[in-house]
Parts: sequence; structure tokens; C-alpha cells
Amino acid sequence: MTTTIPNIITTTVKMVLEETELEMKREDVLLAAAIIFFVAFFGLIFNLLGITVVMKNPILKNSFGTLCLSHSIANSGVLFVFFIWSAPATYIQAQNTSGMISKLLGQLNILCWDACVYSHLAISFNRFFSIAIPARASFIFSRHNTRVIIAIVWFIAFCHIFPYFWYNECYITYDAISWTWNFAPTRCGFIISTYTDYYTSVAIFIAMSSVDFMTLILLIIHRKHSHFTSSDESVKRRKVEIRFFMQSCLQGILFFYEIFNFYYVSTLNTNQWFVFMTSTFAWEICHCLDGFVVVLFHFRRRIFLANSSPHAPRSQTNHAQQRAPAAPITSFNQSVSTSTTTVLGKIIGQLHLLFLFSMIYSHLSLSLNRFVSLLHPSRTRSIFSHHMCIFLNISTWILGFLHVIPLFWYQDCHITYDPATWQWVISTSKLCATYKLLVLQYLSVIVSTISFLVNLFTWAMVSGETIRKHPVETKLLKGEFWRSFGFLIAVLTSGVLSGWVQERWQKYVVICVIWQVYHLVDGLVILLLHFHRKLLAERPILDPNHHTPSFIHVEHLHSLPHRSPDFNRNRHVSKVDTY
Repeated sequence: MTTTIPNIITTTVKMVLEETELEMKREDVLLAAAIIFFVAFFGLIFNLLGITVVMKNPILKNSFGTLCLSHSIANSGVLFVFFIWSAPATYIQAQNTSGMISKLLGQLNILCWDACVYSHLAISFNRFFSIAIPARASFIFSRHNTRVIIAIVWFIAFCHIFPYFWYNECYITYDAISWTWNFAPTRCGFIISTYTDYYTSVAIFIAMSSVDFMTLILLIIHRKHSHFTSSDESVKRRKVEIRFFMQSCLQGILFFYEIFNFYYVSTLNTNQWFVFMTSTFAWEICHCLDGFVVVLFHFRRRIFLANSSPHAPRSQTNHAQQRAPAAPITSFNQSVSTSTTTVLGKIIGQLHLLFLFSMIYSHLSLSLNRFVSLLHPSRTRSIFSHHMCIFLNISTWILGFLHVIPLFWYQDCHITYDPATWQWVISTSKLCATYKLLVLQYLSVIVSTISFLVNLFTWAMVSGETIRKHPVETKLLKGEFWRSFGFLIAVLTSGVLSGWVQERWQKYVVICVIWQVYHLVDGLVILLLHFHRKLLAERPILDPNHHTPSFIHVEHLHSLPHRSPDFNRNRHVSKVDTY
């Protein structure tokens, strides 16, 4: 008896320690997933805002701006993979992350990474020629030559990922357990990781640093002699070139931070958090701050708050902007007709946006519901309980109401329908211009994209066994997937494509007709998926104590009529149920 009690105590202590370790491990997983998600999320915002800045800023209507545009697109591609794949896979601790989807996303990640690397080098050479031989720089980096250079950059990047088409031997995948990207443990994996990734990145960095160093020396020499021969115009141009060079150097420092941490510092310690912060986080934060640097150097409020009316007078000095006007991201005409700006028209416009934003967040709630129901069925009942569903519905409308609060300042900010142009028009005040840019454009696109990507990720991760076991849940997922996809198309069409069209009928179609068609199709999708003639027949009165769940849970599937009577006897746990 004296030997049994200590054994029991020892066993109990071990079990408590193991449970504590598992809890800490889960907290670490949630923290790592949150870091990946938010860095990628804000990185996408910075780079998308940087793309908009490059397209709108007249100073960047040149080869440097075009190269920055290509660079920001490549940054967005890397962060997009982290956002839709690395963060969710880390959160659910996905075991099967070496499938075809993971390999394709890894291939896309490397493509965008190599495009960033060679874009850095192209930007460095652009700065060197602009400082060294400014008279010839406009010819060397003409519009045609710049497009050729960008095409070469992406072609070389594609050549780097060509071996990745041999998916069984050459690939890179994300490991959700270690929170890192790993190459294939094969000879081909060793070759692509060593020669086409490590050596290439280091060689490009050395070449880029050498070119930047020579550019710096030229700037110092020019600075010593510029006060003798420089005019006011040349001084202004020189300041712009120096600002571009400072941006290139700062982005080069971020590039050095990434490759130094990824290829050297991460090998100094085997601690999981150390490796994560010096490899995955370093990779991600570099592309995030890259976009922030572009915004920091070139963002000007007047670019976005300027009157974009087609009848607005143009500056005679900005010839570059007149030759190549930027395509604005807009979904509303901004020349308001005074005949429709009554109080009633403003209230109706406010109500119109209230319904729009409530619908945006409703799609997000439905997408999260499908994600939990199919990938975490054991948690569905607690997360999406009856009270929680009521809370989500109320929160959706509260968020929609918060988005239309600025429209209560009817004199400064309002949206009304103009029968003369067949469009919804918005006032031209600074408050309304800021509201239009941040809320109507960026927020709508970001939330709609998140909803669609959550549905896409759920569809990609759900297994065939889960589809066979839960056909009703899968049917609901398909319906929400196509509805969120249609909503995203409507948002992008009215928010982006409308900025590229000028004809009256074209604007009417891409702004008004597209939304009417979407709402019509949205209702038809619900009818096609859920309408049955039995629903119109008389139904017996249910017991008052009977409870109808707000959402279909996995625990209740044995009561559904499409399951066989021996469902409970043959029921077994799938891989999704074990998460």
C-alpha cells in the first residue's frame, strides 16, 4: 500500500503537467495564428493602399512608379498566401498540409517572392541611372522598356518555380505544427532551396547593395557641386530623386532583414518561437512593411480628397497626369445633383447603405458558421448557440448602423439617387470623400474578400468523408460559397470596374444593374437550394417544448430524414471531428 500511493500521486502530477503543457501549447498556437493573420491582414491593406497611391499620385507616373506597382502586387501575392493558408492552417493545426493545394500555394508564394527580389534589383538600377545619367534615364526606362523589364522580372520568377511543377519531388509546403515553410526532403528540394532560393537571394542582395552604394556616392558628389549650376527646377527634381532613392534603400534594408534572419539567424536556435519569429514572421513582416514604406513616402490626403468630377478643371502643368490618368477606385459618382438632395432622399440613401453593410457582415457571419460547422463540428453547438446567433444578428445590424453614422451630418455628408444620371451620387465634402474611400471602398472590399476566402478555405479543407457524412452541411456551404462569390463580384465591379468606364450606360450597368441582378440571383439561389413542395403543405402543430435549432449541428444529424436508421450504430469519428 505504501508503494501504491506515491505511484498514484506521481501519475496524477504527470497528467496535470501534460494537461498544462497542452493548454500552453494551444495558447501558443492561437498566438502564432493571430500574429500571422494580423500581419498579413494589415500588410494587404498597406500594399493595396500603396497600389492605389501609385496609381493616383502624379509624381509616380513614371518608370519608378510602375516598378513600385509591380513590386506591391508581388508583396500582396505573398501576404495573400499567408492570409488564406498559413493563418487558418495554424489555427486548426491542420495535419494534411502537404496536399496539392498546399503545394500550389507554396509555388505561388515562391513566384511572388522571386518577383519581389528581382523588382528590388530593377528599382536599384532605376535609381542609379536616374542619378548618374538623368538625360539618358528617360530613354533607358521609357514606358515601353519599363514594361519589358517588368515582364522579364515575372518571367524569371516563373522560371524559378518551373521545377515545382514536379509536385512529388520539388515543392515547398507550410507545416502548421512547426509554423514554418519547408522544402521537400528530396534531392530536388535541396537543389531548389540551396541554389534557386538561398544563393539567388543573397546574390541579388549583393548586386542591389552595390548599385545602391554607387548611387549614394554619386549623390554625395552631385551635392558638393550642385550649388554652382543648379536651377530651382533641377533642385526640385533632385529632391524627388533623393526621396525615391531613400525609399529604395529602406526597402533594401527590409530585404536584408528578411534574408539575414531567414537564412542565418533562424539556424542558431531550435526553439519553436525563435524559429518562427526569425523565419515565418520575418518573411511576412518584410512584405507588410514594404507596402507601408510606399504609403509613408507617397501618401497625400489631397490626392484622395481632390474633386474627381468629370467636369472639374485640370491643371495645365501636370501633363503626365493628363496623358495617363489613374483609374480611380470608385463606385459612386461624386457630382451631386441639387434637385435630389432633399432630406427624404438623404434618409433613403442612408437606409440603402445600412442594408448594404448589414448584408456584408451577414455574409461574414455565415462564412464563419460554415467554417466551424464543417471543420470544428464538436464546437458548433457552443460557438453558434441560440443566444449567440441572436447576438450575431443584432451585432450585424449595429455594425451596419455604425457605418452610416457619418451620414447624419446631412449638410456635409450624404448619398442620394440622381435620376438624371441613373446613379447613386455622394457629396464632395472632405468628410464624405474620406468616408467614401475608407468605408465604401476599402472596408467593403476587404470584408467581402475575407468572407469569400473563408468559404474557399473551408471547401478546400473539408474531406470527402465529411461530405458523405454531412450532406446538409455541405449543401449549405456550397450555397454560401456561391452567394459570397457573387457578392464579391458585385463589390469589385461597382467599386473598381466603375472607375474605368466613362459612358453613361456602362456606369449604370456596373453600378446599379449589377446590384439588382445580384439580389435577384441571391434570392433564387436560396430558393433552388432549400425550396420543397412539402414546405407548402399543412404541417402538424409541434409540441410547445420542441426546440428547433438555429443551425444544423453534427450532434443532431441522426434525426434528419435522409440518414439511415442504423446511423448511430455505424457512426464513427472522422478526421474533422478530432480537431
